[in-house]
Amino acid sequence: GDFDLGVTAARIHTMGADVVDSFYVEPPGGGLLVDEGLQAEIRRALLDELDPGTARQLT
Repeated sequence: GDFDLGVTAARIHTMGADVVDSFYVEPPGGGLLVDEGLQAEIRRALLDELDPGTARQLT
């Protein structure tokens, strides 16, 4: 879904053979994304894009 979030920072870290990408987002108008239900919905949507089977396991 379209959550209308803004990416405020993106970081890439390498740890040996592993890579960790971090994206910091905020809702329209800024501030913290404190709604835990919305956080879970965003997490499922991201995981579904990366691996559709993983997201279904979280629901």
